[in-house]
Amino acid sequence: MPLSPNNLPPLRVLVVDDSALYPKVVRSVLEQLPNVEVIGHAQNGRLALDRIIADRPDVITLDMEMPELDGLGLLRELRDRKIQLSAIMISTLTAAGAQATSQALQLGAFDFVLK
Repeated sequence: MPLSPNNLPPLRVLVVDDSALYPKVVRSVLEQLPNVEVIGHAQNGRLALDRIIADRPDVITLDMEMPELDGLGLLRELRDRKIQLSAIMISTLTAAGAQATSQALQLGAFDFVLK
């Protein structure tokens, strides 16, 4: 793993989102940041859990609504398995989205971004 100019390893990010376009947009934005490495993409929470266990990212970007296991479900799984991981929630601006974002923050997400 290459080190940055300040000799720190890059921040490893996993993008978790079931849409076709949005993960590409997130990856493109993140790859523009210094010292950030996007290590992959998972289309739902179940696949993300497998990738998190195998690849140990530092951060995940996490969509709220996904098939099989949604964002809140994944956060609960991480909490129950005592896997500490920083998560940035991706949410739409709706009343239901606001409530889910609040729950996500209570489950350990540290921030959210509007889709």
